[in-house]
Amino acid sequence: MARELLKGGALPIVEIARRTGFATHAHFSTRFRQTVGSTPAEYRRRHRS
Repeated sequence: MARELLKGGALPIVEIARRTGFATHAHFSTRFRQTVGSTPAEYRRRHRS
């Protein structure tokens, strides 16, 4: 879900973190980087539609 929201580019990363159940964008960013291998911002830049 987070990957699709990041690709769309319409929502701020803070809002994507909230919608995906994270209390802070920092925790979301850390877990996203551990899972995907890049930060949410880097992922968004590479995959923007």
